This record gives sequence, C-alpha cells and structure tokens, in this order.
Amino acid sequence: MSDITNIPPGWFPETVEAEFGTNDEAIKALQKVKEVMMIIATVKKNRDDWPKIEEWKNILPDWLLLAFRSEYTEEEVKELLKNKQPRSGWTLEDWQFYIKNKVWEWVDGKAENNKLLLDILVDGHPFSIYELKSILELFGATSVQLVDQIKKA
Repeated sequence: MSDITNIPPGWFPETVEAEFGTNDEAIKALQKVKEVMMIIATVKKNRDDWPKIEEWKNILPDWLLLAFRSEYTEEEVKELLKNKQPRSGWTLEDWQFYIKNKVWEWVDGKAENNKLLLDILVDGHPFSIYELKSILELFGATSVQLVDQIKKA
C-alpha cells in the first residue's frame, strides 16, 4: 500500500483490515476515516491543548456527531447497576478520551474487494486499536482486525 518512511524510533507499521458488505461501503468509510483523521491531525498540529467536548461539537462533522449515543440518564444508570448491561455505542466523551490517548497514527488507506485496509504506525507493542475498530464499526464494518492476526488464524 503506502511506502511508510520516516518512522519514528520505537514505532512500528501495522495494517488494519475492515470488512464491509460492499466495496462502495468500504470506499465511503475510507472517505470518512480520512476526514476524521485529518481533523484530528489538524487539531494536534494547531493546538497546545486538547479541545473540550463543546469544542469537539463544533469541530467534528455532523454525520459523526449523530453516530454517537447520548450520555446515560439517571434512570439508565440505575438500570445499568441493576442489570449490568450497558447500552451499546460510544458517547462523544468516550471517543475523544480514547482518540486523545491513542498509541497509533493513521498513515494511509485503500478500499478494495469490500475491504478497507488502513496503514497505521503504532507506538510499541502491545497496543490497542479499540477506538479505531469502534469508529469503523460506526461506519458499517462487520469485522475489524490486524492483518498479522488474520495471517496467524
């Protein structure tokens, strides 16, 4: 895919594969990933501080904001404590916390054969792609995993 050069010391290249129902879905997801990753890169480059939640609401595209679930109500918290089954989906607060603390950087991506392949650099091993996996699932991915894990299976 991309020729990754200038890798910082201690960082390693990895590829994430996400499966979609159609190649068109994979292409649309790639466009959305690029848009969000460019926003995050711009924020990191142009700011010394991390934006507050209210600022993210003005920075992120509406389609992404609409994909997040709302915060739990007091009644939902009581129900969660009682049943111990959380509602699925991420809140904006959850997402921004994990994106701020991620240990990977997006490099490039391509869509082909109903799959989205993303090149990332990771800051050492082990590492988590939980936030990337979750956002790809928001975009309709049915499966998300590292290419190395696919080869080992």
